[in-house]
Amino acid sequence: MRFSLKKVYHVKDTENIPRYQNYKHYIHEGWSEVPKFTFQRVVQGMKEYPMDRARVLDVGCATGEFIGYMASEFPTYEFMGIDIFDELITKANEFLPEQEFVNSDYLELPKKYDGTFDLITAVGVLSLFGGDSIDLFWEKTFNLLKPGGRIFVLGPVNEFGVDMDLKHRKWIGGERGEWERGWSIPSRQTIEHFIKDKFSTFSFENYEPKLDLEPREDPIRTWTVPYKGQERQLTNGLKLLVNYNFIEVQK
Repeated sequence: MRFSLKKVYHVKDTENIPRYQNYKHYIHEGWSEVPKFTFQRVVQGMKEYPMDRARVLDVGCATGEFIGYMASEFPTYEFMGIDIFDELITKANEFLPEQEFVNSDYLELPKKYDGTFDLITAVGVLSLFGGDSIDLFWEKTFNLLKPGGRIFVLGPVNEFGVDMDLKHRKWIGGERGEWERGWSIPSRQTIEHFIKDKFSTFSFENYEPKLDLEPREDPIRTWTVPYKGQERQLTNGLKLLVNYNFIEVQK
């Protein structure tokens, strides 16, 4: 059964909420005419475990673009999206009034949702969980999933055993901005350290960008460059070499 009522919850700000403001492009640019390759990769993973019905949570749903794509591929599934910005939640409700959207930090999602999701998707949000909050991310995921449930993650991972907790600030229009969270990169070892004792199975797969990307107005957004024989290496204005992994974990 699809949701017929829209509910928006506002959760008290906490230290765990990422201070991240690079979200305006989701509104200004709108949805892509063709689903993003990152979205297609996650959907491909979901199709390997077909279900007649499933309840799906999308973390960092923005304006609901990925949920719209998933709903077209899985019309019998129920979807809920969460994000912490009012503007994004408002747009998501406008675009997909039949779905449910919640204004919440992932780590503060109310306990009534524990054990209610068959699938969780998290595309491009893993680097918002810096420091020890990466462990809290996986603990929250474990609590939210039903037994046997899965999470599909696409995000940057450091394979060298180094966790990076990063803050940044930008000069915009000649003025210095505020410090923001974003682009912290956890090590594969730290992720495995937590999930190997809690979850039944997990896997990592390198994800290579499929398109040439040019720098955008916001220097924090990634673009591609040739690098050491690779046709495309992701980088950004933080001068990082960004390597994405497709991570699949089952409770």
